[in-house]
Amino acid sequence: MTHPSTLKKIILTLLSYLSIGLLITGCGTQKLQTEKVASGIDIESLMSQAHELENLGSFNQALINWNTALTLTSEQNNSSLAPKVASRMESLLKNNGDKVTDPSIRMQSIVLLARLSYEFTEPATALEQLSLIKTSDIEKVSADLLAEWLFQKSRGLLMLNKFAAATDLLESYEHLTPQSQKTSDLVWAALSRLNETQLDFVASTSDTYDSRGWLELARRLRSENYSLRRQLDAVARWRRTWAQHPAASILPSEIARLELAWDNRPKFVGVILPLKTPVGNAIKQGFLSAYYDELRISRDVPKIKFYNIETSSEISSIYREAVEQGVDLVIGPLDKAQVIDLYRLKNLPIPTLALNYVSEKEFIAEGGSSAMTSRAKFYQFGLSPEDEVKEIVSLASKAGHQTAAIITPNGPDYKRLEELFEKSWLDLGGQVAAKISYQQETDYSSLVKDFLKIQESESRARALIQTIPRNNVFQIPRGRKDIDFIFLISNPAQARQIKPTLAFYYAQNIPVYSLPSVYNGYDNPEANLDLNGIIFVDAPWMIHSQLRNRKTLDQSLPEDQGILQRLRALGADAFSLYPQLELLDPKSLNVIKGATGGLTIDRSNQIHRTLTPAVFKKGLAAILLEN
Repeated sequence: MTHPSTLKKIILTLLSYLSIGLLITGCGTQKLQTEKVASGIDIESLMSQAHELENLGSFNQALINWNTALTLTSEQNNSSLAPKVASRMESLLKNNGDKVTDPSIRMQSIVLLARLSYEFTEPATALEQLSLIKTSDIEKVSADLLAEWLFQKSRGLLMLNKFAAATDLLESYEHLTPQSQKTSDLVWAALSRLNETQLDFVASTSDTYDSRGWLELARRLRSENYSLRRQLDAVARWRRTWAQHPAASILPSEIARLELAWDNRPKFVGVILPLKTPVGNAIKQGFLSAYYDELRISRDVPKIKFYNIETSSEISSIYREAVEQGVDLVIGPLDKAQVIDLYRLKNLPIPTLALNYVSEKEFIAEGGSSAMTSRAKFYQFGLSPEDEVKEIVSLASKAGHQTAAIITPNGPDYKRLEELFEKSWLDLGGQVAAKISYQQETDYSSLVKDFLKIQESESRARALIQTIPRNNVFQIPRGRKDIDFIFLISNPAQARQIKPTLAFYYAQNIPVYSLPSVYNGYDNPEANLDLNGIIFVDAPWMIHSQLRNRKTLDQSLPEDQGILQRLRALGADAFSLYPQLELLDPKSLNVIKGATGGLTIDRSNQIHRTLTPAVFKKGLAAILLEN
């Protein structure tokens, strides 16, 4: 673990180095060399030509063709051919890289491969590819190309929170790299990887004008992250206060894009929900809480119209009605079948934010004729339990656990989550020692006793007593020693029985991790004492009761529990996202801090959440502090 004082030094060194020379107008994004493509030529033709050139020993030209093919897969969003092209390029570089006589072509290929890996959120793979560079190439390529390689490598290190390595890398090549827009972007990338505690710590002791300015900019934007309009106002105030700061002249690209997104924001939003149900009404409440909160600071809010939809309704007719009435963004529907029906519509005329997810398996099961493909204007967002499972896997891995045990309710949905957890854990190199499922029980003693193999311990003790008879020998059963932690899916009532039963059978020291379902959102210390020690993840809306939108809503409406509170958060985020959809980029380090979690997007336009880790202490849900 990085010592706090060391972390401060690393970050301040990083900021100090990167700030030098930012007032010089830079080169922007490095354009990599690719073959000029003849009109009508396709990716597979380029691949075929590249193969032929390799066979002829023309490795320079072959690699240029591969570069062009990989660039086209990105431009055409061809996710099926991209891995094939990348694999062939990597093979050429590893096996015949020495035969590529132009170091610039070699480095361009490496950078392209890394960019693709980042799109698939694989920073470790990107760093492996970037290490294919030859030491002798570094002083032979242009300064701009070296800066691009340096940016991509630093980006990967920062994504893996390796601040010290990023700093060392930058200092190593300081004398060779130009200052540019990319340098500004790298500063912002570094700051984006800091959590709130780290940012506050570094800011409290920064001692240079440049570093204080950077940290202040980051803190101001984070405090207004839920609202695009408020972020723009915060940037304007910062630039007036820090007029001499390098970033006042060269803003990071992530920040500069905010203004463009605001100018292009939708002016008329249609919301399609089952308004006669508690679920639809909760989402509407959250949506309007964010709307009225925005209205307090600006009259620049969109026109809103709600459309009621029943489960049996035809989504296409309601969607068409909204478009004909001038809506330029649709939010909804919520029902999975209706989301699938909407997805099937070709060439959606306006951006659409569906409030549920559809997997390729579900799409085909519902009558989809072929595999799903990305839709440019179709976004998916919801309360995905898959995101929650992956968060628990990440938490347990960071805690150093190795061997898991799983306790879940019976049922196909729970089985799917159990399988996802097990696969994710095994993929990280972990092990699963035991699995058990339960019905709605009134007594979990026998279930937990079997799970922890207490009967085996009792049998061993009885056998020992029979072997060595003693009147004064008594038995203390031992729990399992092959489990590092338990993954539990349950509601609060079930967990209040299972957790004490685990302790009763000698498993009180085994950490228990759970999903948001273990918490109903109520502060009830007396009822929740039996949940003490359970670690879980949940939406910030549930853990941070002082969130602006929730505080406003709680003052005007009765408090709802569990899923309805989370659906209010979903509605609040749906409004916050309306002007920010185009800011979501799978290649970006930027995270929108929403009421449901930190929001990012993948290549399929599915929006995912990073949730808040929490733990029950004295019967209350408290934020799990990071080391």
